[in-house]
Amino acid sequence: MHLNSAAWALEIISFLAGLDGDDGEALWGYICKEWNREHPPEQHLLRFNFFMLQADVLPNMGFSATRKRLIHSKTCKETDEDVEEAIEIMTEIAKEEL
Repeated sequence: MHLNSAAWALEIISFLAGLDGDDGEALWGYICKEWNREHPPEQHLLRFNFFMLQADVLPNMGFSATRKRLIHSKTCKETDEDVEEAIEIMTEIAKEEL
């Protein structure tokens, strides 16, 4: 069986959309941890949304309007202390820029 890139992309997105429980937490949590490990505290993720953008190829080889579908929402900073720390860091950065 041969799948073109659009079909593979839909398979991957369908797989990601179906992740839940421990498997989903492992993937979405990994994205948070890796981003935050690689970036300074003022750029840490508090939360993110993962979207699929899709457009159909029209008979004239143009594209239909792009549709956006939410696949997953993830909160990275789960405790009040983490959120408070992020707010303090952002407040300090804002003061320094003034």
